[in-house]
Amino acid sequence: MAMRWPHFRRGRHGKTVLAPGKEPGPASGQANSPEYRAQQLRIALEGLGPRYSCLALYLSSRIDLLPAEYCRELALASDATPPLPSAEIQRLLANELGHAVDRSFASFDDQASGSTLTRQSHAAKLVTGDLVTVTFLRPEYYPLSNDDRKNEFLDWEVVRRLCGEIAIQDVAADFLHALRRKANLSLEKEAVENAAGERSEDAFEPLHEPKIYHELSTSRVLTLETIESKSLNDVLASRTHSLKALARRICEVWLRQAVSGSPFPVDPLAHHLLIGSGDQLFFKGCEFAKLPKASAENLWNYLMAALVDDPDRSATHLLQEMYPTGRKEIDLQNFRTNFRQAAYFAALEPILGADSNALAQLVFQHWRTALDHGYFPKPVLLCFYRGFFSAARLARKVSAMDDAMREGLEDLQTERIFDEFRELTDLRYWMRNADKFAGVVMNLPKTFDRALTQASHPLQEIVIQDSSNSRPRNPVPAPAIFLLIIAMLIAQFAHLGGPSGKIVIGMLMLAGLLILRTLSN
Repeated sequence: MAMRWPHFRRGRHGKTVLAPGKEPGPASGQANSPEYRAQQLRIALEGLGPRYSCLALYLSSRIDLLPAEYCRELALASDATPPLPSAEIQRLLANELGHAVDRSFASFDDQASGSTLTRQSHAAKLVTGDLVTVTFLRPEYYPLSNDDRKNEFLDWEVVRRLCGEIAIQDVAADFLHALRRKANLSLEKEAVENAAGERSEDAFEPLHEPKIYHELSTSRVLTLETIESKSLNDVLASRTHSLKALARRICEVWLRQAVSGSPFPVDPLAHHLLIGSGDQLFFKGCEFAKLPKASAENLWNYLMAALVDDPDRSATHLLQEMYPTGRKEIDLQNFRTNFRQAAYFAALEPILGADSNALAQLVFQHWRTALDHGYFPKPVLLCFYRGFFSAARLARKVSAMDDAMREGLEDLQTERIFDEFRELTDLRYWMRNADKFAGVVMNLPKTFDRALTQASHPLQEIVIQDSSNSRPRNPVPAPAIFLLIIAMLIAQFAHLGGPSGKIVIGMLMLAGLLILRTLSN
């Protein structure tokens, strides 16, 4: 039976009501087309106003709930709305910043430089001569900060009627949490602060840190230094950049923010990604979320296991961020078998391409396998997934033929390894851990004695302990200790203009290999 799309009008007090007698169905032959039904849902939600357009954009990121045709169509919902009148902006400015307005701003442009569903931006000049961009949260989103009124934000009965056969019964709570994060400009301010100091020698620097004017910022107002930048669409139109390098850099930047415990973009679209002077990338104006430190480390380990195709370790880390729903009994053996056999079933082809080896495809299949076996993601994991697939979709928009997420993850892995080596070659690291190294040095005579004693025994005299006993502790090999000591000395000279840090890194790697070899024996 063809779905009939109801028409709505605004009733008293702004309540959305069904307009009687106006229920025209789709044209003949189109009713069974998923693309047509998705288009009608988008049009209907956009017609109900900015709040429902926010819902459409949110649903476009829920690839676990909606068919690909719906996700792709709902992502086309407009993120623009007519700007507020200048008198309203002046009132908001005075309410949020008080007397700081008169003593801080030399001029303020009443003409909006940008107006989205949730916020509006204006150019201004401070008395110091600095050019800034002032972003306001729209007043209609203020009720989200009130727990008693947040459930009145949308008419969910209307939404359920519109969505029809699409099951969205579990969407309401998470959507409101997502919108509250988007309406909190303090999260975006924190994301900008945590981007400080990150640089790269590649063509695209990861992030840029615009100056934040804290005295002119609140949870509803954000004042940032104005930075010359281009939108992603402008860059793609100019074709002046390597698209493959740009796609992998987008993924690397997103992954770095997510797994570092910093606020990361959850629903980035093309107009949220800006490229500043020097080709630095930064996200602005989207929803930001933050992973707890333990979750960020756990998801990093999951991605590393997925990168090397280790399904058992991937499942172990993934399930730590999920919980059983209790709706059905979980067969762990069957789950692990299916998890090892996770394969590509063309579920994401319309969104992320047809590459069966793409990392995003594998992560999605892991997710689906866990959902099918009765597990459900914790809220922070759901934010991570939404952001992960949104970033993958952005990368595919830039370069459709590459697995940019896999390449971006490999770049980040390499960068983290060298960061660890750079930390090891930093004298401050050794000073912070001086007590630990002093203990190792104090035990050197005992270590040498054990090593020489073990070397003097014939092979047949080595006793293998029973497996029921605790595992014997292998001594650290003496050559490795000598290398570590020499590396420490070289590191000190390196800071005084001595030998290159590459020598230190090489010696540390060799010492690590010797230690690993001893432990494995």
